[in-house]
Amino acid sequence: MLTDKQKEARDNAIGSSDAPIVAGISTYCSPLELYYKLKGDLPRYDDNETWEQKAGSKFEPVIAEIVAEDLGLKIRRCPTRKHPKYDFMAASLDFEIVNNPKGPGILEIKRRSGARFDTLPDDIALQVAHQMAVTNREWGKVAVLFSWGKPVVFDVERDKEIEEYLIELEARFMMRVKAGDPPTETWTPETVDLLKKLYPRDSGKVIELPEEVALDCSQFLQSKADLKANKEQKARFEGHLKSLMGDASAAKVPGYSISWKTTKSTKRLDLDRLKAEHAELIEQYMVDQPGHRVFRVTPTKEITCKS
Repeated sequence: MLTDKQKEARDNAIGSSDAPIVAGISTYCSPLELYYKLKGDLPRYDDNETWEQKAGSKFEPVIAEIVAEDLGLKIRRCPTRKHPKYDFMAASLDFEIVNNPKGPGILEIKRRSGARFDTLPDDIALQVAHQMAVTNREWGKVAVLFSWGKPVVFDVERDKEIEEYLIELEARFMMRVKAGDPPTETWTPETVDLLKKLYPRDSGKVIELPEEVALDCSQFLQSKADLKANKEQKARFEGHLKSLMGDASAAKVPGYSISWKTTKSTKRLDLDRLKAEHAELIEQYMVDQPGHRVFRVTPTKEITCKS
């Protein structure tokens, strides 16, 4: 996990962990979500650490020390750095290898669950390529722990061709951020949830959508009615319609009406606080539960006149 100082240093820049996101190969974050984080519309970092993240932060220096000792390396911590030419690129190394005949290098500590791999996955390879570009390092080592077993160490050499590709990709991404031009998104169940963060409440306005959106409405209703329909298919149409609405409460499309309104706030019992303080004072510890937005697409009835 990054320290507060490291977060501050790379707030408005693309860090090494963002590189695979920009390339569209991350399983943790979509390019669209990163775009809104860099725009400031979403929090840049999640401060709620999981147990695994906390454990990783605590054990990382110990593991690095053992790996360095086994490999005969001398390592040290180093501050977050910016690329000397491209200030939109930042890197926070786990450790820097020093006093080595090959020159300064990079040591990264990673933990992965699941099956072991013999070659470094693309997402990690891009992170290290980004770090080498920023710090001008020619080599590095990545120690990967599989379920807290003995680390497997991968050697990494600088690849200028990949580096140039990555710099161009990140430069184009930052240009879109500055221009307010979000990347196109193929909506999935995960990215549809992103819209809940961007538009948590409706504004009360009603908007008109173009006629071609009616096809999306029809396909959304069809995928929703088919219990065997692929969730990905339903999310594709739902995400597109919601992204067109933004914070609008309702939308009109020829043949359809769409609503995405916030439900009324409710009260719930704050059990944690109640148990910690005064169990007998129930009403005093009631808290407002914000409502959620309900999304509906409804075919409109056509009125015909009798002659």
